[in-house]
Amino acid sequence: ILALWAQSRPLLALAGIYAAWALYAVATGLIVPLWQHLIAVTVPVGLRGRLFGYIGFFARILAWLLLMGSPWLLRTLPYPWGWVSLFGGACLGTTLSLFIFMRLKEPAVARVPKAVRIRHYLQALPRLLKTDPALRAFLTYRAASSLVAVGTQALVTVRAQNLLGRTESEV
Repeated sequence: ILALWAQSRPLLALAGIYAAWALYAVATGLIVPLWQHLIAVTVPVGLRGRLFGYIGFFARILAWLLLMGSPWLLRTLPYPWGWVSLFGGACLGTTLSLFIFMRLKEPAVARVPKAVRIRHYLQALPRLLKTDPALRAFLTYRAASSLVAVGTQALVTVRAQNLLGRTESEV
């Protein structure tokens, strides 16, 4: 819908994009701790690094394939339908993954961990980061993969802009 508004109501479309991005960020912030907990109780410790490695590897290959295929889609479909298709496909993929996530069943936990106040948790983080090399490696991986994701999005935008001969305000 926002892509359809881009020509007739650009400010409304831009505001909608920022609102959708903010909603996505909040939803991700709510879901990621649950997902990390689910990984912690379902995936054995020795396989977690391999799991994240495979996920990252296949996600990057898929992102590269989509990056290479997006110019064809943008050339084939008239503006703005190419963009609608790209973002609609991304939305569909995210929605499907969330439905799969919702169907996962957490195994029974033998003991319920004691609740920790957020202040105590945040105070313990620096010590944990100093003493746990696996956590530091994981956080480094996540930071690097986030940069790659942002870079991939920028490349898609610049490539589409060049292919379509559009200005920054039209993309």
